[in-house]
Amino acid sequence: MRINAAFWIAALQANVVLCGKMMSFRHADTAPDHRRVLQVKLKADAFVDPKTTTGEVGGVILESANGTCLSCDSDAVCSSPDVAAYKGESTQKVCRKTVAAGEKWSWTVSPSSAYDIMIEIPLSKLGGDTDFKVSVTSSVDASGKNSAEQAGRQVTNWVATSVMGTQEVSTGRWLRSAWSKVAVNLNGDFRFALVGKLPSPLTSDANKSKELFAEHCIRPDNISSYIITEQSLTRGAMQVTAKCKAAFKGTPVVTECDGDLSAYKLSGCVAELCTQPADLTAYNVLETHLGRESFAVTATCKDGYAGSPTATVCAKDGNAYSVSGCKATTTTVTTTSTSTSTTTLTHTSTTTTTATSTTTSTSTTSTSTSTHTTTVTETTTQTTTATTTTVTRTTTATATMTETATSTTTITTSTETTTSIETTTTLVKKCTDTEVNGYKVTATSLEVENFQATAECAAGYEGSATVKVCDAQDMPFKLSGCAEQVCQTPADSTGYILTEVSTKVRNFEVQAKCAPLFHGTPTATACLKHSQAYDVAGCDPDACSSPDTTGYLVTESDLNLRSFVVTADCAAGFVGAAKVSKCDQDGDAFKLEGCTRTTTSTTTTTNTLTSTTTMTATTTGTTTSTSTSTTSITSTLTITGTTTSTSTITETSTGTTTSTVTQTSTSTSTTTTSTSTTTTTISTTSTSTITASTTTTSTSTLTTTSTLTVTSTSTGTTTITSTTTTSTSTTTTITGTTTSTTSTSTGTTTSTSTSTTTTSTSTSTTSTSTITSTTTTSTSTITSTTVTSTSTITSTTTTSTSTHTSTTTTSTSTTTTTTATSTLTSTTTTKTTTTTSTSTTATSTITSTTTTSTSTTTMFAACLAPRDASRYKGFVVEEHDLRKFSFDVTVRCSAGYEGTPSATACTRDQESYSLTGCEPAKSCKSAGKSAGYVLTETDLTLSKFSVKAQCEEGYEGTPTVTACADDAEAYTVSGCEQVKVCLAPTTDAKPYVVTESVLKQKGFSVTAKCADGYFGTATVAVCTAHKAPYELSGCEPQRTCLGNADSTGYTILESNLIASKFSVTATCAKGYEGTATVTACVADMKPYSLSGCELAKVCLPPNAAESYIVTESDLKRSSFSVAAQCAKGYEGTAAVSVCAGHKAPYTLSGCEPIKTCLATADSAGYTIVESDLTVSKFSVTATCAKGYEGTPKVTACVEDMRPYTLSGCEPVKVCVAPTTDTTKPYIVTESDLTRSSFSVAVQCAKGYHGTAAVAVCGGHETPYTLSGCEPERNCVGPSATTEYSVVESNLLASKFSVTATCAKGYEGTPTVTVCAEDGKPYTLSGCEPVKTCLAHADAKAGYTVVESDLSINKFSVTATCAKGYEGTTTVTVCAEDGKPYTLSGCEPVKTCLAHADAKGYTVVESDLTINKFSVTATCAKGYEGTTTVKACAEDGKPYTISGCEPVKICLANPDAAGYTVVEADLTMNKFSVTATCAKGYEGAPTVTACGGDGKPYTLSGCEPVKVCVASSDVTGYQVTETSLKMGSFDVAVQCAAGFEGTASATACTAHAQPYQLSGCVRAKVCVAPKDAAAYKVTEGNLQKSQFKVDDVSCAAGYRQISAPTAVACEDDGQPYRLSGCSA
Repeated sequence: MRINAAFWIAALQANVVLCGKMMSFRHADTAPDHRRVLQVKLKADAFVDPKTTTGEVGGVILESANGTCLSCDSDAVCSSPDVAAYKGESTQKVCRKTVAAGEKWSWTVSPSSAYDIMIEIPLSKLGGDTDFKVSVTSSVDASGKNSAEQAGRQVTNWVATSVMGTQEVSTGRWLRSAWSKVAVNLNGDFRFALVGKLPSPLTSDANKSKELFAEHCIRPDNISSYIITEQSLTRGAMQVTAKCKAAFKGTPVVTECDGDLSAYKLSGCVAELCTQPADLTAYNVLETHLGRESFAVTATCKDGYAGSPTATVCAKDGNAYSVSGCKATTTTVTTTSTSTSTTTLTHTSTTTTTATSTTTSTSTTSTSTSTHTTTVTETTTQTTTATTTTVTRTTTATATMTETATSTTTITTSTETTTSIETTTTLVKKCTDTEVNGYKVTATSLEVENFQATAECAAGYEGSATVKVCDAQDMPFKLSGCAEQVCQTPADSTGYILTEVSTKVRNFEVQAKCAPLFHGTPTATACLKHSQAYDVAGCDPDACSSPDTTGYLVTESDLNLRSFVVTADCAAGFVGAAKVSKCDQDGDAFKLEGCTRTTTSTTTTTNTLTSTTTMTATTTGTTTSTSTSTTSITSTLTITGTTTSTSTITETSTGTTTSTVTQTSTSTSTTTTSTSTTTTTISTTSTSTITASTTTTSTSTLTTTSTLTVTSTSTGTTTITSTTTTSTSTTTTITGTTTSTTSTSTGTTTSTSTSTTTTSTSTSTTSTSTITSTTTTSTSTITSTTVTSTSTITSTTTTSTSTHTSTTTTSTSTTTTTTATSTLTSTTTTKTTTTTSTSTTATSTITSTTTTSTSTTTMFAACLAPRDASRYKGFVVEEHDLRKFSFDVTVRCSAGYEGTPSATACTRDQESYSLTGCEPAKSCKSAGKSAGYVLTETDLTLSKFSVKAQCEEGYEGTPTVTACADDAEAYTVSGCEQVKVCLAPTTDAKPYVVTESVLKQKGFSVTAKCADGYFGTATVAVCTAHKAPYELSGCEPQRTCLGNADSTGYTILESNLIASKFSVTATCAKGYEGTATVTACVADMKPYSLSGCELAKVCLPPNAAESYIVTESDLKRSSFSVAAQCAKGYEGTAAVSVCAGHKAPYTLSGCEPIKTCLATADSAGYTIVESDLTVSKFSVTATCAKGYEGTPKVTACVEDMRPYTLSGCEPVKVCVAPTTDTTKPYIVTESDLTRSSFSVAVQCAKGYHGTAAVAVCGGHETPYTLSGCEPERNCVGPSATTEYSVVESNLLASKFSVTATCAKGYEGTPTVTVCAEDGKPYTLSGCEPVKTCLAHADAKAGYTVVESDLSINKFSVTATCAKGYEGTTTVTVCAEDGKPYTLSGCEPVKTCLAHADAKGYTVVESDLTINKFSVTATCAKGYEGTTTVKACAEDGKPYTISGCEPVKICLANPDAAGYTVVEADLTMNKFSVTATCAKGYEGAPTVTACGGDGKPYTLSGCEPVKVCVASSDVTGYQVTETSLKMGSFDVAVQCAAGFEGTASATACTAHAQPYQLSGCVRAKVCVAPKDAAAYKVTEGNLQKSQFKVDDVSCAAGYRQISAPTAVACEDDGQPYRLSGCSA
């Protein structure tokens, strides 16, 4: 058996109504009127015997995907259609799990039935799986084998339609379902039972599958008030939307059902109601239902009125319904009229037809007066003559026609006597009210004869309102000219989220919200004109503000958060990498960072100390000189530069020593903090023994000059001490101190102090001279990148005068910083000189000069505004900061200008900044009124060009507006063309029956067919120009053809000679050939034409045909058939060609005489077999004879009786053996010595080794070559093998086998190399002594070590950190033999301590070690924030916690009058309080969180509702008050009857004040002129503003001198003027 399944469709579908018998369903998946079910319908599509009328089946079951029977219990229901064909056996027996022989269910085959078997099971049986199988078993006789008849009843093809879902029991409607259709072919021996199983998956979509089994709602019974859209009815995910149906109002609400298979709920829509009309004078009404949807009001006419009353539903909710049809009645008049006329005339003629028509009209007028009633009765007797013509025409195919025409005309005039009694009711004709949507209508009179009504477009509509009288009584009057105003969505709505409820102006409602990254109070305002975009406003982009830009050059391209673009560079005087960060929320300043100020500070301090000592002594004195120079600079600066320090100290003493010390220090550094200390000490001691009188004069002058220009505080202190000591120990000390403080200023201070001391004494001593030189102690602490320091010290001793000079210089430092702090300490020099002199006078001068750091501050440049006023033209400028480094000027283009404005800072101080980017805006010139277009010009500037166009009425197309190319040029419009219309043809259209659908050129639709008596294919062509006629073609008058007089050469069969049905066939007669063609006649009674047959053309045999054997079958050229073959003695391919003309010979070609080759004269070396020597079949074979070799080739001759040629065989070539000496090392076996098949085998002889080889000889009888064998050699062992262990297996070189390993204590890869000569030792290599590392000397502290192998090549040592240590251990092998390996990576564990103060936090300490630090914290109750825990920086220090602060709470507002408040969360960080305006208040309530803890939040935005009151004087107005609130004032007003103008209602300006009415004035009315005898006038409307007097004509007896005209009066109550008629 073979099963072929074709899946036709598997898809979800919403509503499927299934027919068939539904049996009661017994399972848990049943609700009162719904059930969840799998329904499978099987239809037998084909039987073994196609003619069988009875079908049989053994059983059908449903199985799950894993083979479990789903329909084998009582929950399954099997059924069949409830029709006679299926009556008899119960279908339930079909659903059996096993089928025994003899068990079957049979039915009468019914092709019209939708199915034969239906199986239904509860959906719960499937367990949520949509896959199942249908298993069908054919039936078999109880004997186990079917007869041929029984086999013929078996089904070979079943079609199973499966539906799964929820079904409404009463209607069979599926609420949700999936279905599939599967076709199965069963092939096999149906004498036996066959089983077919077919899979029937309903859906592969897991979500849809889940939805089928999920609980869901059902549609409620009553949805009459709603329009619903059901996307999903699944409970928990229900998606149902609803709208109120027309004639209902409200806000529809859809509520999910309470339980599975219960109805969801609809609410919110209520019926719109009509109200009773104010005027029911003519009507009695019975109001059954006033709802617009189910409106039921019946009306009857009251007494005195008559007609067919109708009640019409109102157009809007709250409007009055209308009643019409009852008119006032008048009196009854009876009129009797009798008219008798009898005439009979009969006329028969075969040639003349006469028709006479006589009409007699008698008019009687009867007038009676009774309550405005006039009765007119007309009686007319009319005689009518009718003419009938009959024509009989018989036509035969032989073109013989007989025509007989008989015409009979009968004229009958009837005789009639009429007596009538009529009741005539004269009605007042009135128009009915019409639908006034879009109009404000004031109807003064609805009477047709005296119709007076005015109209204007209502709010939300535009145009010119026109009102016209109705076409007939009881018809509504006509309104036109007003179109509803509808706004368009703005082209650019960036920043807004719009929900368009209604874009109609009259009930405009668009809800607007600010989009993300926008803020404000959005509003949507209706457009002013139709098709304009409505306006949205109130949302501004979230934007950053500008910060203080000192030190930065900032370009603010875009400050909006969503498109933030701001760039910055460091300004002059600042360095670094500028960085811009956008702000976090609207209004915050964006951030600038990265630039720091450059400060150069110059401080010059000059201290000069001059000390002069004059001594008189007999010997050299004692001099002690101590010079200490200390310079200390501490700066918090960023320094980039070079510092050079040079210190030179020279001391000269007469008769003793000159010491020169030179120090040079060069330091280059880039640093943040620099501390430099330099100390220079010079010590000189001189001692002499003097016995003399001494006079010493010491003069000391101290001059201090300090110049300082900084923006900082600087303190300089200089102390100079000079001491002179004699035997009397007299000491003089001079100390000078200078302090200067300045702030952004320049200060210079000069201080001079002079002191002189003279001492005289006499003594005697011994002189000793000692000189000590200690120079330069330099200490630098630099936190930076590069430090370079150079020091040079030179000491020289000579004899000179006693001069002491001490100089210390500190170079200029250039620093860059934002904040600078400098501490300058000057140099202190101490000089002590003791001299005792007897007879020698010495002068000693000491000069000390100290110069310290230089600091200079540069002031910043500023820009000026442009001096030339013309530079400002086109710009609007706002100057924020004109300093060059922080230049901030914003600029925009002024009105009438456009571009990208830019303000550029000046390049030098006090120069003007520049403005660029704005140029005069280019605009297009208005196109004015363009025929065919309605233009809306929004903006004519080129950059913002916005003009919309529509095609004007009477025009069509797609309008396009193209902006102008240059300034002041007009823009262009295109695309609209005048609607072009075709007209009906003016020519005779009698041959056509035309149907005109559309006569416009675009969309032209006119069809035509040929009229009776015409034939052909009717064609309609659109017109080529406006109002030109379209064209009709293709139909011609019917015509009959005659037989052709000359039919020679043709055999003809004439079936029909009428042209439209023309049927004549022809063939070429015997002796003729061609394709016969019959063409119908082109005119009536003309012969048809014959063509295509010609006299047959014949070929003749050729004169010379001896080379050919010819068979002639047909010699006609058209069917020429001649065969030929080559005659004996000839060969080739015979060909026959038809003759070129009648009785010309055909041609033969292709046969030529046979050519034969001769045997070759020289065949030495070849053995030949000759089979065929003819050239065309040449067959000769050859082989090389004995003693010859090669590839023989035989070539046929080219000409007849020439010999063929032989080639390719040559004598055999043989090699010879080489000489005996050559063959000694070889054993040779010779098999074949011929070169072509050379075969010699060779091997090395005993005592030789190698690979023997043999090569064929190079020529005939030359020796072949042997090679490859050499004498055998023996190797011996080497003398030294200490490093190796050797095993010698074979020492012969050819079989050399020696293995070696490294001996103990050695390592490597040993190699054994065979000896190169006999008796020589083989060689050993590759083993070296093992290299070993020593254990690490200190491996106990911090490490646990495992030593596996200490040899360097196989080094294997592992280590871990010992307890109390941590890190990643590394073991490094030693580099040399005998050296220890190294350990690294473990350090003592560092641990943090618990935080001392954890108040406000809940802490969990997991690991306190610094490397694995794991401590978490949360804010404790009553605290809030984002907690941060940081590990300690050092061992034994506590970790830190931060981020939690006490919760701040707002208090309720004590004054909430006017508000309804819901407090969700009062904490400041999560503040959530909402408010609405209380009853009697209105506005947009705002709740603002408190400013601090314990403060109340604030409420704002609600104010008491303000209401207007009605106006006290409404004379002249009709008022409809919808809303009197000032904020939503809505009062509609129109002028009352007798008034005119544009009514307007204006809201009051204060609470409880009346609103204002304006715009209506009493209408001015004209009266009829007193002297109007010369005119006949119909007065339509005498109101001056709407004056209408139609049908003015001259009265009888007056002549017309010009067009009769009526002109309105000049003022109220004046007569209108008539002109144009004269007596």
